[in-house]
Amino acid sequence: MHSHDSKKPHGTIGCTTDILQCHYHPNYIAMNTIRKCSFLFLIAVLPLKAFAQSLPLEIIPDGGGEYLIGINDAGNPCISPEQYRLIEAQCAANVKLLHLDKHNGNQVLGTASAVKFNWPLKTTPGFSDCSYYAIFNYVDQDQSTGTIKDYNCGSTTYDGHAGTDIGITPFPFYKMDHDQIQVIAAATGTIVAKVDGNFDKNCAMNNLTPNYIVLRHADGSSSIYYHMKKNSLTSKMVGQTVAVGEFLGTVGSSGNSTAPHLHFEVWSGGTYSTRTDPFSGTCNSLSATSWWAVQPQYTEPAIIKASVHTDVPIMPACPNTETPYEDSCYAPNAKTVFAIFIRNETKGLTATCKILNPDGTIFSNWIHNSTSNYIATWWYWYKTLPSLPGTYTFETTYNGITCSKRFDVAGARISSTKSLNICSGDSIILTSSDASSYLWNTGATTKSITVSQSGDYSVSVKTPMGCSATSPATTVTVVPLPVSAVIPNGSLSFCKGDSVILSATAATSYSWSNGDTTQQIVVSNPGKYFVTITNSNGCSATSDTTIVQVIAAPIAVINPSGSMTLCEGDNVTLTADPAKTYLWSSGANTRSITVSKSGTYFVKVTNDNGCMATSSTATVTINPLPVRTVTQNGSILISDAMNAEYQWLDCSKNFAPIAGATSQTYTASSQGSYAVRLSTNGCYDTSACYTISTTGINNSVIEESIRIYPNPTIGKIIIETTSTIINAIKIYNILGENIFNSDGQQIQREIDISGEPGGIYYMVLNSVKGNKIVKIVKY
Repeated sequence: MHSHDSKKPHGTIGCTTDILQCHYHPNYIAMNTIRKCSFLFLIAVLPLKAFAQSLPLEIIPDGGGEYLIGINDAGNPCISPEQYRLIEAQCAANVKLLHLDKHNGNQVLGTASAVKFNWPLKTTPGFSDCSYYAIFNYVDQDQSTGTIKDYNCGSTTYDGHAGTDIGITPFPFYKMDHDQIQVIAAATGTIVAKVDGNFDKNCAMNNLTPNYIVLRHADGSSSIYYHMKKNSLTSKMVGQTVAVGEFLGTVGSSGNSTAPHLHFEVWSGGTYSTRTDPFSGTCNSLSATSWWAVQPQYTEPAIIKASVHTDVPIMPACPNTETPYEDSCYAPNAKTVFAIFIRNETKGLTATCKILNPDGTIFSNWIHNSTSNYIATWWYWYKTLPSLPGTYTFETTYNGITCSKRFDVAGARISSTKSLNICSGDSIILTSSDASSYLWNTGATTKSITVSQSGDYSVSVKTPMGCSATSPATTVTVVPLPVSAVIPNGSLSFCKGDSVILSATAATSYSWSNGDTTQQIVVSNPGKYFVTITNSNGCSATSDTTIVQVIAAPIAVINPSGSMTLCEGDNVTLTADPAKTYLWSSGANTRSITVSKSGTYFVKVTNDNGCMATSSTATVTINPLPVRTVTQNGSILISDAMNAEYQWLDCSKNFAPIAGATSQTYTASSQGSYAVRLSTNGCYDTSACYTISTTGINNSVIEESIRIYPNPTIGKIIIETTSTIINAIKIYNILGENIFNSDGQQIQREIDISGEPGGIYYMVLNSVKGNKIVKIVKY
């Protein structure tokens, strides 16, 4: 016999990529399938942070418990002594008839040439559960009556049991009725016994005849496949050879059976006395080595089915068929039963349950803690399904093995790109929720349709799981467009500087071509104006274009004929640019006016279009002529004008200017006729001529003998002389008015003019030596 590993699990986990479910396949799986499964195994063992939105909490199941399947026991053995004698007789006769007893005398059981068994069951194509069996009884190694012991020194057997009972779970009668679990040859052999056609839903120890097959192998050993379904056995007859893995029949409950299961028994020879136990273990006293090509583990804790149900499954007593209420199609928000079925539930292990959204995120998750040891259990929870249609996945992981079930929330919903009230001339896209196929009431078969007409629209869909649903989720109403117009409040053609009010027809909102958003706008610029209005239904319409014309105003400019700063007696002509009519600020209505008075002047002009313009103001300044009064005191002439420019003239010489005579006073040095020309602000005039018949002594004669101080003064003026006797003193203000007179000879004098205002004064001193004029400044 080959060496073995008692911890290596039976079969290999294989995974189908379409529905992400795991199955236990016996002994062999293609390499590409192993690669697919390895990916899922990584998902099972990696940290859940990539999937979990929150740590799952334990949720106490709403129901379930130990999965009670009728199990044969010492009072109901699978094969009675009478049936064993019948099987021995059949086999012996057929072995002799087929001369099989002559071909195995040289083979030694347990050597390399001895037979090795593969797993004797497999599922039919399309089976979707993750597994399907649990071992309820092994071979009883204890030969004493009343005591039991299996190959692993445990108690998974009953007194005197000679084979391995592989129970079908869950829903064994449902699986039997639908031929889901097939019995196959564990090793190549020849059929040496075959019985079929007997009742196959037995539930008691009543010695009914079972349906079974016995194979004789090349090493002389025999394998018995017992309790099979009526009329399910292979068409091959006794004497024909079947290959390893070849179909033998379907699991049933014929003979002494209390539920569908396979009683698999191995004899090292051709009689019951050579029975053996194919499992290698500490307490196996019947075989030193394993007869399995790959020995299954003693217990295989795993989720064998994760399922979704419309209601709690009904599990009636044998032989009635279970009602699973299992489905793949559910309505949105439906209250649904989520169930897990566990083989060899082990205290201390935890099942992690998840309901995954179509995008792989978690809709709901929770855990179930195992608190006891059972061969088979089931647990269920009520959950309310999501409202969003799509393909969801119920996934459960237990003992490192993940089992899942896909199901569809088969609602059909219609979504739209915008409001279902659309405007005339517009359209809307209606989109169905995800599905495999679509049929709209318009006949369209696409996921989305474009609608531009009022009406009721619905869609019928089929989901990836074959579910059908029809949406209620749609009425489209086409709303008429509003009437948009621009209403002017006044002429659309006006003069520059005027305006017109444009009003839009009433609506909810407004958008003018110039960017304004009010119902009315004031327009003062030429251009094309239109408005888009939107009503309460969100429909918009744009008005026709309204053209606004702005007529250019006439040019209103005053053109003077010369300088507008004049002297008294002069004038200037003001002329407007050409227009139709004129109105001056002076009241004149001619194009030109002649101005000889100071003032501001403007003109309003009107062109042929009736547009008016007003000029800017023109300021005319008429400066008065300077005062031409002259005061004569002997040979001294004093101009009465102030703040003027002075030029004294010699009248006898044709009014020739006297060089250097540009002050307010002039002292003639010789007899003659003299006048003064005054100039103020560009205006000038000439005084009358004054005759000087006598002249005084040169001022320089008395300059050295007269001292006047302080000058400037605040009021008092002191006059001192050294050698000159003053005969008279006169003081004049700037206007030529005499404000002080003093006659009589005097050498020293103090004069007080503090009562006079501050300004320029002229003091005239008369002596025998001549006259002296002194400018006095008073503060």
